[in-house]
Amino acid sequence: MYRLLLVTTLSHVSGGELSCSGRCHLLTPGAACQCTSWCEDFGGCCEDYHFLCDNDRETQPAVFTLPPKKFTTTATTHTSVTTTTVTMTLTRTISTTTVTTVTTVTTSLPLWKSVQIGSAVVKGSPKCQAFGPEKVQIQVGNQLRSMTLFLPEGVEKAPLWLAMHGTTNTVDYFLDYTGLREFAKANDIGLLALQALRNEENEYQFDVGRHSQPLLWMEEAQIHDVLFVKEALKHLLKLPCLSKRRVHCAGYSNGARFCMRLASEMSSVIASVAPVSGLRYPQPNHATRPIPILAFHGDADNINPFGGQGAEYWHESVPGALQNWAKFNHAIDP
Repeated sequence: MYRLLLVTTLSHVSGGELSCSGRCHLLTPGAACQCTSWCEDFGGCCEDYHFLCDNDRETQPAVFTLPPKKFTTTATTHTSVTTTTVTMTLTRTISTTTVTTVTTVTTSLPLWKSVQIGSAVVKGSPKCQAFGPEKVQIQVGNQLRSMTLFLPEGVEKAPLWLAMHGTTNTVDYFLDYTGLREFAKANDIGLLALQALRNEENEYQFDVGRHSQPLLWMEEAQIHDVLFVKEALKHLLKLPCLSKRRVHCAGYSNGARFCMRLASEMSSVIASVAPVSGLRYPQPNHATRPIPILAFHGDADNINPFGGQGAEYWHESVPGALQNWAKFNHAIDP
């Protein structure tokens, strides 16, 4: 019988998260208040934000644009007057009666303009409309990359899950056996599942090696999966129906290890990660804040061994990776 170990690592929450001291320009998902310029647009600034942080504005990541100050639906009323003349003829009396008809036309302006996302167009609408699940292709450098996109209907500020398959998997196979399509629909979750390219052994694989670092041969082949994620999100997060603060990454095996790389290299965007059979601690770790983690790993896994070693890309044990993340997240004493 196989046993499954559930490992949860959460960032430490303290009274200090009610203040911006040491947190200026640092997005902290789950904190009671925030200390980035986005809190001025969305609310939730800490009381000392303007005192400590406002004089030193941060530069937002180049791949993103700040949302407009407000997302509003404006109703415009047009009134037209139509005059109809009716002539009645009686004995020696001509009476003219004017009847005025007032027609009111109400139109709703789109909540956003149409957004081009690679080969697909999400049309502007007064409300958040469903999209997909549908395959979308997007140009990344000199390569045409494929992904599957789903957007829930009528949900504002929906979370977005990035879903990463394992080695040899295709997106369709991964979504079929995990049931993520149905889960996203049932729970009003945006879903973006990326398709990796083939490696030297003709297997689908994301660009992540030992210690969640890029693979040299993939970089030399101009395969940049992190750029793929950034390029997709650059367009997708223009939609006001998706929350920029609730972008999460879930993956299996190779896809899980790629989520850990994103946690390091895109910590200003990735709110949390949920690796299945792939918890790694990036060395070096470029994350600029604690990363909430929900990890699953079977202790009888002989591909990615729970106790470490195994293939060259694996090496570190799961408890070792967990311990390193716990220290990084200030969840335990160093």
